[in-house]
Amino acid sequence: MRSVKHEFAGRRTVTAAVRKLLDTLDEMSDTEKQEVTAEVLRRAHHLLSPELPEEALVAAAEELFLDLDKREVALAPRGR
Repeated sequence: MRSVKHEFAGRRTVTAAVRKLLDTLDEMSDTEKQEVTAEVLRRAHHLLSPELPEEALVAAAEELFLDLDKREVALAPRGR
C-alpha cells in the first residue's frame, strides 16, 4: 500500500491515515479529545524516548501554545 503524505499545519507532512485521524479528532468535543489523547498516550508510552532532546520538547510546546493562542483569539468575544 502506497503511503500518501499530506501537509499538516504548514510544517509537517503526514500520511493519509494520520490525516484521517486528525480530521476525526477535529470533529470531536473537547471531552472526547481528552479521552482520545489519554488513550493514545497510554498505548504509545513505549514509543516515547527518554532521550528526547530538550530542543524537540521546547519546539513542540511552542507549536502547541501558539496554536492554543490562535484558538483563544478566534473564540474571544469581539468588543463592540
